[in-house]
This record gives sequence, C-alpha cells and structure tokens, in this order.
Amino acid sequence: MEPAPAPAVFVADRGATGRTLLLVEDPDAMFARAVGAGATPASEMADENGWRLGRIFNPFGHEWELAGRWVSGRQPDGRSAA
Repeated sequence: MEPAPAPAVFVADRGATGRTLLLVEDPDAMFARAVGAGATPASEMADENGWRLGRIFNPFGHEWELAGRWVSGRQPDGRSAA
C-alpha cells in the first residue's frame, strides 16, 4: 500500500487556494475600501457580462471577487449614468 500524499500547504506567493464571490450593493466602494485596508488588486473593477466586478487578494493570500449587478447605462443604485 502506498503512503497517503502529504497535505497541501498554502504558500501566499504561489497564488490563491480558492476564490470567494462577495455580492455587494456598491462594488467600487467596497473594492476601494478593501485596497485601503491592505488588499492587493488582482483585477481592477470593470463591467463584465452584466456585472460590475473586481478581484483582490487579502493580506493572507485569499482571493475575493467583489461584484454587483450592472445595468447598461445605469449606476448600481438605478441612477442614470452621466
């Protein structure tokens, strides 16, 4: 019988162990707040397939997606885009 493989060990400089999607009302504000608190941007905020989406790494190396629904030509709170 072969020995069991060694357990996986997280190493921050090798990337994320997983990604968590957090849906929020104002993803741009949450992204700025997270970066201000020490997160590292992995992907800047952008419009993608009907979503407003950005990605960050927290100081522990975990990747987070920050997203909110986006309607073309509208702000996330329903106001018309200028």
